[in-house]
Amino acid sequence: MEQHDERIRAIFSVYLNTITLMMVEIECLDGTYPIEIMNEIRAIFTHIARYSESSDENVQQKNIVKAEGHLKRALLDCYKYSCFSFIESQIAFEQRYKNVDLSHINNGEYLIDLQKLQNDATEAFVTARKNEAKDKNAETLYTDYEKAYQLYHKMYTLTGSITKYADELKLKADIKDRTKSQDRIIGIVGAAFGIVGVALSILFGLHIL
Repeated sequence: MEQHDERIRAIFSVYLNTITLMMVEIECLDGTYPIEIMNEIRAIFTHIARYSESSDENVQQKNIVKAEGHLKRALLDCYKYSCFSFIESQIAFEQRYKNVDLSHINNGEYLIDLQKLQNDATEAFVTARKNEAKDKNAETLYTDYEKAYQLYHKMYTLTGSITKYADELKLKADIKDRTKSQDRIIGIVGAAFGIVGVALSILFGLHIL
């Protein structure tokens, strides 16, 4: 039936234009695919295959509905695991630049914007997680996780846009730290020679006496 064909095409469209792109994003961040998403995709195409193999209207309808359900769950998982990936990426960024004063970037605007996005994204993500704990089949979960994903994606994009400047500040900070370390070493060595000199003076003085 034409109506069935349209729904199948819609499933393929979401898979090709949304899910695959998000999976690439997750792979770039984590180096792997979450097994939960792969299982949902396998279920989608299993039901589409069963739909294609049957000429029974009821069987076709049943499998299309199930395929659409797994598609929605795959999207939800993509949003959820992308959020985890963005969080881990931000933690790694902050660890790398923990000794760098990022307030010098954009006159402090970066840190202000970052804090706002982090707060909003965390709030949205916590809301989604709590709602999922209450009812994992709730209709609002999809939009809950999508909202959190969009906020974390903005945060990830913002951080990526200033990485070049953060690297420059880190290089300056590292050079400054190395210079301080060298000065401390020189000071310690100088002090050591001073102590040795005093000791030798005392020793030779005693020897003369």
